[in-house]
Amino acid sequence: MHPISFDELVEKLTQMREFGNSTMMLFVTVRTTSDGLLAGLNEGRALELQYPRAGIFDFVRVLRFVRFCRRKGLSWQKYRWGRERVYAADVGYDPARAANLFDSCFGSIFGHYGPFAVRLHGIGLLVPGSSFRRAALPPLN
Repeated sequence: MHPISFDELVEKLTQMREFGNSTMMLFVTVRTTSDGLLAGLNEGRALELQYPRAGIFDFVRVLRFVRFCRRKGLSWQKYRWGRERVYAADVGYDPARAANLFDSCFGSIFGHYGPFAVRLHGIGLLVPGSSFRRAALPPLN
């Protein structure tokens, strides 16, 4: 990951740890691609690395994510968000360590190595001076 992108990711993960809750998410995608991972907080306020399954035939990347978690000694679990399946691994409380795991996970799952830029988009909590936006529901009529 490019050093500037790495620093931005650490900053956003730090903001999540300080101001966030379990409904806050950060979308991390490689620029000019749709390859992405999610960052979230679990109930214990530890950071989670999440991989949403892309479809019914996305079993190869799921196996790569599970293998990555086992190789790094991370515990992983499977969730259902409506009809979507999401695989998540607890990465701890340190944002710098979590950013390193994101970087190596992009290499393991998608094959992105070297200096690549990421796009960050957060939703769920409005933090002053940040790019996180509150996910607003439309008013009921």
